[in-house]
Amino acid sequence: MSDAPTAIDLDHTGFSIPELEHLLSHRPGPSADALSKVLNIGPVTSPAATVLTGGASLFVRGLLTFANDSTLELQGVSNQIALILTSAERWTVFAARSTDARDAGLLVESPDGTLMAHPRGLGTWAFILIDPDAAIDRLVSQAAMAYADSSEPVAVLVRTATHEVARSFNISRSGDDWRFACGPADADDPELSREQATADEVAEHLSEFIGAWPSPLEN
Repeated sequence: MSDAPTAIDLDHTGFSIPELEHLLSHRPGPSADALSKVLNIGPVTSPAATVLTGGASLFVRGLLTFANDSTLELQGVSNQIALILTSAERWTVFAARSTDARDAGLLVESPDGTLMAHPRGLGTWAFILIDPDAAIDRLVSQAAMAYADSSEPVAVLVRTATHEVARSFNISRSGDDWRFACGPADADDPELSREQATADEVAEHLSEFIGAWPSPLEN
């Protein structure tokens, strides 16, 4: 099993909010609606409604063309990302906050592939396609621990959800002092918590937390 992300065309990995709005509009449905909320995009509409904003930008970049019947057709990496986002079956949000910085990330799993996304400046998101053989539990754990190691004191929230249920894993670190708690996302009390833990213990518990609730793609 490989944990290494697979990079896609680096010239095309950044997409603005209007462009993402257009991508989602090509396949409206529950997954598109869910990811529009996660990515902080407006309600999913139609390609015709967004063609003069995000569609026009994608057209200039060569990522949107007109088919022979004059319908709009996504090209290359824009089509790959649209397929994954609009068929998503599980998505995991990372949110890190310290006294002087904030960071975020997103992992999306679907029958059409898996990707990671990170917000960039000027209202854009950068995307990376993930190796199909990657161990998702270890990938999530490694990503969360990287956020936790980025500064201190720091709090990291990992929220993973499907269309039916959401669960969360919270990490706090100050120096070598680690704490965590996990369980249903909106529960009053966690299923499991530790007031004192090592970094290795936190990483192991998070990996088990994700692995114990396997991807719906594995069912």
